[in-house]
Amino acid sequence: MKRRSALLTWVILPVLLFVLVACGQSEPTPEPTATALPPTATPVPPTPEPPTATPEPTTAPTDTPAPAPTAASTEAPAEEANGLGQITIGLNLNFPPFAYRGEENQWEGFDVDLMNALAATSGFQVRYLGMPFEGMLERGLSSSEIDAVISAITVTEERAAVVDFSEPYFDGSQGLAVRNDNGTIQSVTDITADTRVGVKIATTGAEYAAANLPVTAVPYEESQLLVDALVNGEVDAIVLDAGVLAWYVNSGIAITLIDSHLTNEAYAVAVNQARPDVLAAVNAALAQVRVDGTYDALLVKWFGQDFADQQ
Repeated sequence: MKRRSALLTWVILPVLLFVLVACGQSEPTPEPTATALPPTATPVPPTPEPPTATPEPTTAPTDTPAPAPTAASTEAPAEEANGLGQITIGLNLNFPPFAYRGEENQWEGFDVDLMNALAATSGFQVRYLGMPFEGMLERGLSSSEIDAVISAITVTEERAAVVDFSEPYFDGSQGLAVRNDNGTIQSVTDITADTRVGVKIATTGAEYAAANLPVTAVPYEESQLLVDALVNGEVDAIVLDAGVLAWYVNSGIAITLIDSHLTNEAYAVAVNQARPDVLAAVNAALAQVRVDGTYDALLVKWFGQDFADQQ
């Protein structure tokens, strides 16, 4: 038994010695230190704060061409295009269908559309100034307040003495209208001293009535007031521009245009005599819109094809 124990001791002892030697040769696992790891090739940047404004580009410019400018950015200012810049245009405050305020208080009418087309064609800008018809030419065109007026202005020798007229742009003959239920007045020859005739003050229609009718006409300040007076029975007949009367008839107003050529007149743009440059630009643009179809389209828009065919 002792022999077996001794043998086991000699067998186990070398094994224990081997294990002790092996453990003595291995190094203990090092504790982590504060030494940072070597940086990598691409450091990770910190998360930036959101920018408060659009940053300027930091990339170098390339040879890629910039996008072409739009038409608006390449269009020369009006003063560079023709030297006119912005001009002031006088308009009658309420003279449909030539000039009046629309539902959104914007200027509307044939004359407004035409002047806008002239401005676009010639390259100037327009500022409109509304005023009563009476005294319009004297108030503005004899001073520097207004550069031109477009409000169905009839060309006369008296007016031509104080303004420069453009080429005519509309047949401005005077017309005679009555209510639809008037069976007495069929023509101008039916007007007698008892006929109540209404006119718009300071117009060639008023001048015609004073010179050719056996009546003392009743004056009204505006066309709408004049037409309302006829419809309401305040007057028996009215003398007014035939184009205006045709527009009211086509609008469904209960009046009849019985004579559309009491006179032989024409409308033109009245220009301040101190602005020959404006006159030249207007005449050139008028010629252009007649050629390119713009003028005819405006006639049809405001007066219908039948009236446009007569112009």
